[in-house]
Amino acid sequence: MKALAYMRRGYPPIALRSQALPTRTSSLTPESRKVRQSHFEQVITDYPPPERPYLFKQHLAKLQNVLLELGDTEALLTISRIFMGLKRYEEALSIINQVLAINPLLAYAWFFKSSIMWSLEKYEEALTDIDHSLAINPYLADTWAIKGDILRDLMREEEALVNFDHALILDPNQIHASFWKSRMLTVLKRYEEALKAIDHTISLDPSDISEWAFKGRILHILKKYEEALSVFEHVLTLDHNHVEAWDNKISLLNSLGRHEQALAAFEHNFTLDTDDADMWFFRGNTLMFLKRYEEALTAINSALALESEYLLAWYAKGFTLSFLERYEEALAAFEQTLSFVPDNAKSYYFKGRILLNLERFEEALTTFDDALKLNPNDVEALNAKVDILYIMERDNEALSVIEEVLRLVPDDINIWDCKGRILRDLNQYEESLVAFNHILSLDPNNIDAWQNKADVLRALGREKEARQAKLQVKKLSK
Repeated sequence: MKALAYMRRGYPPIALRSQALPTRTSSLTPESRKVRQSHFEQVITDYPPPERPYLFKQHLAKLQNVLLELGDTEALLTISRIFMGLKRYEEALSIINQVLAINPLLAYAWFFKSSIMWSLEKYEEALTDIDHSLAINPYLADTWAIKGDILRDLMREEEALVNFDHALILDPNQIHASFWKSRMLTVLKRYEEALKAIDHTISLDPSDISEWAFKGRILHILKKYEEALSVFEHVLTLDHNHVEAWDNKISLLNSLGRHEQALAAFEHNFTLDTDDADMWFFRGNTLMFLKRYEEALTAINSALALESEYLLAWYAKGFTLSFLERYEEALAAFEQTLSFVPDNAKSYYFKGRILLNLERFEEALTTFDDALKLNPNDVEALNAKVDILYIMERDNEALSVIEEVLRLVPDDINIWDCKGRILRDLNQYEESLVAFNHILSLDPNNIDAWQNKADVLRALGREKEARQAKLQVKKLSK
């Protein structure tokens, strides 16, 4: 429950440091203290055996009544905390309300009340109560951290971040606030700042493996592959069998093109858990990078045997079968992905590529159109559609799609080249020349563009310019 929120993520409860609390004065006389002590001793002496748990509640109730008569707010808060620990929040809340009726200026009581309201998911009331506590004593880091937690649960990340920062100003060693500061920055995609917060958390607890692993994931997101790899290597020095660290190490080695090392890392993982579908998938993916397609297919099939609806494994199977030129089987794999996620534009795109390889052009064209219905700005699908229309000699339709592509990527040399060639085939030489000249404005040393320009100029009867373009081809070819 949320009153015990500091147990989350493996963190201990926030230390309610006595030195940080407001000074308490007590109006209890020596005689009343003796009365209170006698009742505490009775509770301890008569602590019920497991078969009679109701006695404990009876003793607490008796003690509570005595403390109310004495006005002992400190001891009442202790009983309230006992009820909180037992997750009996309504009873804890009742006691705290009685305490606040005695002394409404107890910051600590408002703090506990807020924690209970948070546990009961009454977030706005929890915020009101924590603000009461802060109005009385704004110098407790724990109070600011709790407010941050409440705002975090309300998905008000920017406000939560402000409160975690305030907690850290008051107490730079507040590890809970540091932990959640990094998570809020991550949610907000402020990854560089998140890294600094993570480093601070690690400085407070250098042995925290999960925090080191989180740092590695953020570095991975930032594509700082070498740094991320170094972090996960460190995690493995702390726990050599840390599966997540091995997973990330393998992924990073693949991203760095060090596929043989990635494969060697897999061998270690198999000693940890040979029934892990992810491990088989990553192994297959690595073997695919190494162009060991038959072995890759075996590994991917093992992943699917363990988890039949593993979407990424079906994609990998489709790719692997495509590399093996087993197109009909690859087509079946991509159709399987669509059975899991029918509105996935990429699945339609990959299916279309296989149909193109099978020279089933009309079906491929329809499939790319399906992809574009889901994602009209899918440049890969648009380019593939241009290829098919060009093959089918539907040049005017191809030109129309080319204009869509150029709207999205105006300086794509390949699509300008395609446009120039189609216009040349249609005998639209002036427009074709414009296309090839545009390529040369982007890449003055593009031999193909100079050659095509020479051909178009010759078709236009501009022989002198055509010869100059041809000389440029020869010069660049040396």
